[in-house]
Amino acid sequence: MRSGTPPGQEARDLLGTPERVAALPAHLAESVRASYTVGLSSVFLLTVPLAATALVAVLLIRETPLEGRD
Repeated sequence: MRSGTPPGQEARDLLGTPERVAALPAHLAESVRASYTVGLSSVFLLTVPLAATALVAVLLIRETPLEGRD
């Protein structure tokens, strides 16, 4: 977010609801939207290997039958 913020603006001042972002000047609102897009894309791309690892771990868990159940 900071890399896409124009000089003289604090990133925390631009965060908020979609209504607040829409109320910003067009060039600034586009910068905020682009920053959100890049940030969220990175988060989702980083979670793919984590999800794949979790899936493999679940598939490798050995099933143990419960004793004493009739």
